[in-house]
Amino acid sequence: MGTAPHKWSATVYFPSTSLPNYTVVLPSKLFSAVPTMSPRVTGPKAIPTVIAHIHYQWKTYWISEFFSDLFALYTLGPAYAWAHLHLTTKKSEDVYEFSPVLPRSHPSDDSRMKILVVGLNKIGFSDESASILSKWNEIPLVVNTQPVTEYQYAYPDNLMNEIAELFLTGLRDSEFALVSPERLRKENSIISLLNKAWTLFWDNPESFIEWEGQVVQRLKSDLSRTIL
Repeated sequence: MGTAPHKWSATVYFPSTSLPNYTVVLPSKLFSAVPTMSPRVTGPKAIPTVIAHIHYQWKTYWISEFFSDLFALYTLGPAYAWAHLHLTTKKSEDVYEFSPVLPRSHPSDDSRMKILVVGLNKIGFSDESASILSKWNEIPLVVNTQPVTEYQYAYPDNLMNEIAELFLTGLRDSEFALVSPERLRKENSIISLLNKAWTLFWDNPESFIEWEGQVVQRLKSDLSRTIL
């Protein structure tokens, strides 16, 4: 990633493939959206130190991670948010992982889901975002645990909304092909198939395995004809 007088750019790399790398130009106000110490902050004297610690993590680590999440979401659609939900239920030990002292290279699973839901609403998938959020709120780790007090300063709603909007603007200005409900309905593409797969996986898991086997077989058949 690099800086310019009026723009901030991020390069999307595709290692070990023949695909080209892309540079996404993001608005210059991106980093100004990141939380900083505010004179209006009241409370214990330690809070400004915590906010400075959060600011460091945003600029050093988290902004890149959120960009990766939003890039996948805006180009693939709800499938990516469903995948995050699935991975969290299988792998996460603490969806609110955060330390007011020790740096974390990745934002919390909770914050990642929060920004994915925001992003889905911005590109027209309000029904899907509501369904995903509903299932997220049923996860035992979400229901039965609470974040530490300082967590409230790390991922405020207004910041998450602004970051999601800025990234979306950057992708649009860079002329990336973004996903939309209309595009998924009209296209017979891998992206559409991927979204259908995740929806079926969560809505009707009993029939998913049979459906998946049929689709994989059809894809193999199509691929064989293409190669020949």
